[in-house]
Amino acid sequence: MPNELIDKIRSHHNNNPIEIIKVILDNGFDVSKGLVYLLDNNTVLKRIPLTCNQVEAVERVNSVVPGFIKDYKVNDTNTHIDLYLKKYEGIHPRPNSVKDKKQALRILNACVDFFKKSSPYAMYDFSSGNILLDGDNIHIIDLDSIFNNDEYKTSAKDCYRSMNWLHNHIEFTEFKKIWTS
Repeated sequence: MPNELIDKIRSHHNNNPIEIIKVILDNGFDVSKGLVYLLDNNTVLKRIPLTCNQVEAVERVNSVVPGFIKDYKVNDTNTHIDLYLKKYEGIHPRPNSVKDKKQALRILNACVDFFKKSSPYAMYDFSSGNILLDGDNIHIIDLDSIFNNDEYKTSAKDCYRSMNWLHNHIEFTEFKKIWTS
């Protein structure tokens, strides 16, 4: 990566990875895995491998979160799909940003409700990077498992482990009672 691009990344006004990816792409470099970047003020572009019927996958995601996928485009080789997603505002919950047990329970209950809403499709990854908090609104933003119709199962312990934002306020035994109810 040339020094000029490194300087542009370092001088960028924030460290938002979605915006940094756009700087990299705008300078002629390719990002082939995990491509997510801000397209405009209302749209995020996410490029993922295409492993299923795209029409059914878009309908499946939008049935869980209406309007989340605004549009899509399959590449010429039918191996990847560009998803044009609704952009949500907010901050990701982090261990030091979840202020008390009441807030932790509110976020956890939103995750449990989302899990129930997305069933029978899998949605087990409620790590901080997949959640945005915007005042009273809680948005689940990484719906790849629903898009791909994944049906894997995971244990309550694995779910708890991925929710590091929760650990300062809720012990595993309490989490397990809430999660499995």
